[in-house]
Amino acid sequence: MKLKLTLLSLLMAMFVFSGCADKAADTPAEEPTADEVTEETTEEATEEVVTDAVEEANKVFFEFDRYDVTEDMVENIKGAAVVVSNATSIVLEGNCDERGSDEYNQALGLKRAKSVLDALVAEGADASKITTVSFGEGNPTCEELTEDCYAQNRRVEVKVK
Repeated sequence: MKLKLTLLSLLMAMFVFSGCADKAADTPAEEPTADEVTEETTEEATEEVVTDAVEEANKVFFEFDRYDVTEDMVENIKGAAVVVSNATSIVLEGNCDERGSDEYNQALGLKRAKSVLDALVAEGADASKITTVSFGEGNPTCEELTEDCYAQNRRVEVKVK
């Protein structure tokens, strides 16, 4: 979890510093050297790893039929709080596995999103930037009928809008 938070901080720093770069005067284009191509490829791979880590850190998972944030999700909440503090608008998307009625899962997804909202506010996030929505069972990331798959679907995703 500390790795995710570190990667999230690294990503934020990359965005801040990339916005401060001076624009060079127009000069004729030169062919990139092998070192430059390798550096660009490495940079792209690093950005992809960081993006994946941030995406994973912005998910909070739940136990079956529960909407309370567990201790093992606290690092994800802290990482999401950093994202919220740097964004103008956030949507918390509550999701459920397919077990239970549509109405029950819709309500449970909303309770999960509200639970994450409360945890983010406790970490210092501005509640006025955050909205909650529930997809119930309608937005699965995995469709296999296994416990592991069900666990992946019981989540709240933090989306920057």
